[in-house]
Amino acid sequence: MDPLVRTEPLFKTLQDASALDAPLLLAAFGGSAGMTPAATLEYLAQQWDARPIADFDPDDLYDFTVARPNVLIDEGERVVEWPGVRLWHARPRGSDRDILLLEGREPHFRWQHLATAVGEVARALGVTEAVVLNSYSAGVPHTRRIPVTLTGDMTVFAARAGIQPNPPRYQGPATASMVLAVALREAGFKTASLNVLAPFYLAVDPNPHAIGALIEVIDRGIGTRTSVEAIEPHRAAVDQQAVAAIQASPGLALFVANLERQHDEAPDPGSAPGFRTDEVLADVEALLARHKGEPGGSGTGPTTQVR
Repeated sequence: MDPLVRTEPLFKTLQDASALDAPLLLAAFGGSAGMTPAATLEYLAQQWDARPIADFDPDDLYDFTVARPNVLIDEGERVVEWPGVRLWHARPRGSDRDILLLEGREPHFRWQHLATAVGEVARALGVTEAVVLNSYSAGVPHTRRIPVTLTGDMTVFAARAGIQPNPPRYQGPATASMVLAVALREAGFKTASLNVLAPFYLAVDPNPHAIGALIEVIDRGIGTRTSVEAIEPHRAAVDQQAVAAIQASPGLALFVANLERQHDEAPDPGSAPGFRTDEVLADVEALLARHKGEPGGSGTGPTTQVR
């Protein structure tokens, strides 16, 4: 046998998790498409007192010169905290089923092997349904409700969450979350993708408003009521930063106002994302042209707040 071919599993079991009750898998990675999905599941794991049941070998998944481990001091001794992917188990209050949460940093390598391993673990634990979380930067105003859309064939979850499923429309470079969702569907699992749309003009990642929006949908879908008190200060800080940026930039103020108008005029903003940002940008460019050369009239605003 080729000595370079691994024969041991890609994952390591940490605790027994047998005899689960109709477990639902929630999965997310943080990385190229932002940290919001993984941060959402990390928050839920904390709020639901989840326990870790499996780790996936980071040596096979990451380039440590890119995703460097952290060195921490624990009781006077140096320890290494590695990036990784972990599977958690929870039975949150209000849910009529067990919940598995798969979260971690998006791997650099072996996406297909990881997706296969996740499917094997999930099937062994009795999972038949999986919800994968995604986040997208979009032309949506931060002053309105953050849209969350759903694609997939989990009609019961969608009905309980109050979201009309849509067919997938995105085509382009994939994320590990997309690869996992496709692999699970092809392996026979019922799957759904929850897609949260965050304002692209705010440099906030993870976005606490988007985290709250995902939690709200998940709560409705599984019958839980998760406290979001811990993220409220972060929401308030983002709102304050946005207000300051808008007050300092006429161009940004007009941009946001036009996004608000498009949002309010849309028949169903939550299910039909993709506002006409080309028209909005044209209005902003016209305003900037009028203000060009005026004192304080560049209209660019604080670069720390606007992408």
